Amino acid sequence: MGSSTQCMDALFHLLIAEAIALFRGALFTVEAGLLPVVIESDAKAVVDLVNSGRASLADVAQLSLTSSVY
Repeated sequence: MGSSTQCMDALFHLLIAEAIALFRGALFTVEAGLLPVVIESDAKAVVDLVNSGRASLADVAQLSLTSSVY
């Protein structure tokens, strides 16, 4: 089990921040060789996007524009 806290110097939409955190966590586990891994998140919209198999930065940006989560 692991966790991380990082400071971001810019203002982001909540879902963009969640996607960045998810990406950084996944990158860390791969680089550290901590596989297999289970990643959990309470951001359903981001989880659904990742599980769709079509996640890209453009999709995350679109998600943040169409979401009512602030």
